[in-house]
Amino acid sequence: MRRSPLVALALLAAGPALATVHELPFELPLEPAPIVVVIDDSQVDVIVEAGAQPMVRARVAPGSAGAPPALDVGRVGDRVRIAPAIAEAAGESATVILEITLDPTQSLLVTGARLSVAVGNPPRPPASPRPPAGRAGGDAEGGEPQAETSSQRYELTDSELFTGGAAATSVVARNTVVHVEDGAGNLDVDLNFGSLSVRRHAGSLRLASIDAESTVEDLEGAVDFTLEGGSLELGSGRGPVQGTSTRGFVACNRWTGSVSLTGDDASFELRDSQVEPLRFTTRSSDVRIDGLRGSVFAQLEGGELAGESLVGPLDVAATAAAGVEVIDHDGPLTVAARDDASAELSEIGGLVTANLDRATMTLTGADNLNLTTKGSRVTASRLGRLSNCVATSSELVLDLSGVEERTLDLRVTDGSTVEVTLRAPCQVQLRDSAAASQQVDVTGCEFQFQSTGRWRGGMRRDAEGRPPFLLTAKVAATGLLRVRGGP
Repeated sequence: MRRSPLVALALLAAGPALATVHELPFELPLEPAPIVVVIDDSQVDVIVEAGAQPMVRARVAPGSAGAPPALDVGRVGDRVRIAPAIAEAAGESATVILEITLDPTQSLLVTGARLSVAVGNPPRPPASPRPPAGRAGGDAEGGEPQAETSSQRYELTDSELFTGGAAATSVVARNTVVHVEDGAGNLDVDLNFGSLSVRRHAGSLRLASIDAESTVEDLEGAVDFTLEGGSLELGSGRGPVQGTSTRGFVACNRWTGSVSLTGDDASFELRDSQVEPLRFTTRSSDVRIDGLRGSVFAQLEGGELAGESLVGPLDVAATAAAGVEVIDHDGPLTVAARDDASAELSEIGGLVTANLDRATMTLTGADNLNLTTKGSRVTASRLGRLSNCVATSSELVLDLSGVEERTLDLRVTDGSTVEVTLRAPCQVQLRDSAAASQQVDVTGCEFQFQSTGRWRGGMRRDAEGRPPFLLTAKVAATGLLRVRGGP
């Protein structure tokens, strides 16, 4: 027997756990209470409208085959639950179109498989994002939230979801396409396969993704993510970002805010962004940064870091055969490389501080170099200044023909070979050295094996009127120093 809507509403309000069975099609008013929808193989359309009479309408989709299912609508605790009635008849059921109208003060939970869910929400003012560590959607078994914290939660499999203008939203989905736009508040997404698209969102995002593809554009708020495979692309947003990627790809373009990333066998790309600071901790990962402004700190265990057109301090620690390549950097650069790591640096507009231990470095073009090496190989040219150089059991090739300062004190320790190129006129003098003549080879410069008095060339100047370059060196017994002077 089909009851009237007024009778049905009275039954919904009559007890804590009371439901009525309705054959399709039907239309019923609902209580202004949280709504729970549990259904499969259906189309669910939700309209959230301020001051609206909560309502549910159900009908069979045009052209749908199978028997029309019956639905239970009733109270379960303090919530209204909509779900298929238990049916004994076998056979495929027809597809249901479920239309639900809610007031913004009502929370919504939709659970099911093979659903097409579309949710239209009224415009909301931007919310102040909270830290994204907690769950945004709350517990579906809890009490009704207050109006200002009303939430929407979707637990979906093999489905699609579109929601616009929502406040707090939580999604737990598998093999599902999710699209969120024009939202405000905390967005919480657990996605296994499928895809996520977020557009114009004011609020935090917490994302846990497994082999899914996610795109986020124009978000203002904190982002906290965990990626296992798949990808995440962040663009044109503002706010702090922190996340971990395992075998996944993360891109961040035109972003403003602090960024902290951890990766294992992952790939990262950051471009055209204002980051303060940017932190990387990676293992066997590839990192590409281009056009960034702000402080960058990177710890690499294996993998590669490539940076270009950067402005601000850059601090890199590289181990386990990691590779570092930096081009066109404006700011101080610090490299600590060991265990077969390598660094290729060029066009550095600032001080380069390099501390190498069983590593290699090539430097072409820098304002200043402060170098400490052990068991390493270094080639450096087009330097404005060499402020410090300490080499232990290392091989150094230093082209100092363009340095501005005209004096340099160099220590060549046991087991080290240092080759230096100077612009003539130049002078080389050993001081406090135990080295014999076979440890020192000087051509094109005036040479004094120890301090032996006045220079034969006096103060002969170069074409620019500068005095001779004076290199003083201390060479250990098993060290080797070669100096070449030229035009």
